Amino acid sequence: SGTPQEQGVFDFTLQVMDGTSQAATKELSLSVRQAQGWEMAVGTPTSSDLGSVSMVSATDGWAVGFWGTILHYDGTSWSELSSLTSNLLLSVSMVSATDGWAVGTGSTILRFVGTPPLAPPSDLTAKATFSTQTNLSWQDNSDNEEGFKIERKMAGGVWKEIAIVETNVINYSDSSGLDPNTTCSYRVKAYNAKGDSDYSNETSVTTPEDLSRNLEGVVVYPNPFRPGRGDTSIKFANMTSNVAIRIYNVTGELIRQEENINTGAWEWDGKNDSGQVVATDCYIYIIMNNNGEKTGKICVIR
Repeated sequence: SGTPQEQGVFDFTLQVMDGTSQAATKELSLSVRQAQGWEMAVGTPTSSDLGSVSMVSATDGWAVGFWGTILHYDGTSWSELSSLTSNLLLSVSMVSATDGWAVGTGSTILRFVGTPPLAPPSDLTAKATFSTQTNLSWQDNSDNEEGFKIERKMAGGVWKEIAIVETNVINYSDSSGLDPNTTCSYRVKAYNAKGDSDYSNETSVTTPEDLSRNLEGVVVYPNPFRPGRGDTSIKFANMTSNVAIRIYNVTGELIRQEENINTGAWEWDGKNDSGQVVATDCYIYIIMNNNGEKTGKICVIR
C-alpha cells in the first residue's frame, strides 16, 4: 500500500510473509519525476507498433517496427515508405543520410542506399545588360543535379518558372517579357529525379530605360579637353544602353576601355587604364553597341 506525496514521491510499506505467519516489514519511497523536454509526436502515419528509431540529424530520421513498417522523418512530419518485408523489424541504424541498416525477425537484414540530397545553388546574381534583358549567374553546389529551374517575380507579382537549363549550366540570359525600367527578382533551384533542392538566394535587378539604339545622337565634350582651364573630364552623353568605349592614341595603341555602360553617359578623366595621365595629343574614340559603332576624335591640351 502507499500514499502519494507531493512532487511525485510515493511512500510504500512492503511486507513479506513466510509459512509461519511471520512478517518482515520494510518502508520504501519511490520518487517519480516528469520527463523534461519530451512531447508526443503527432501525425504518425501508421498504427503498427514501432521498435527502433535512428536520427541522422534534427531533420532526418528513420523508425521501424511490426509488419516491416518503415517510417521517415523530414524535419516536419513522418511518412511511411514501402517495405521489402512483412517481418517484424527490430532495429534501425543510420550511418549517414544515404546509408543505413535495419534488422528483424526471420534473419531479415535491409540496407538503405539513398541519393545524396541536392545542395541548393548559391551566389545568384543578376545584371541588366539591355533595357529588356538580364543576365543571371550562380554557383553550382551539387554533383547530382539534372539541371536548374529558374523563377522570376515581377514587382508586386508572384513567382513563376521561366526556364529550365541543363546540368552544370551556371548562366542564363532572360529576355522574356521584360520591359525597360522594370524591377524583377530571381531565384534558382537544382532538380533531379528525386525532387528539387531548396532555393538559392534571391536577387533583384532593374532594367535601364529604353535609350535610343542609334549612336548618331552621342555628344562628346568638351573637345578639345583643357584640364588646366577648369575641365575635369570628357563627357560622353546621349549614348544607348549596353555601350562599350575604346580610346586609342594616334599610333593605334589602346589606352582606355570601358564595358557595359548602361546609364547613357560616361566620363573620361583623361587617364589610361593604368591610372596615368595621358599626354597632350589627339585620341581616337570608338563607341560600340549591338547595332554598330561611332568613331570620333578628341584632343587633350595640357
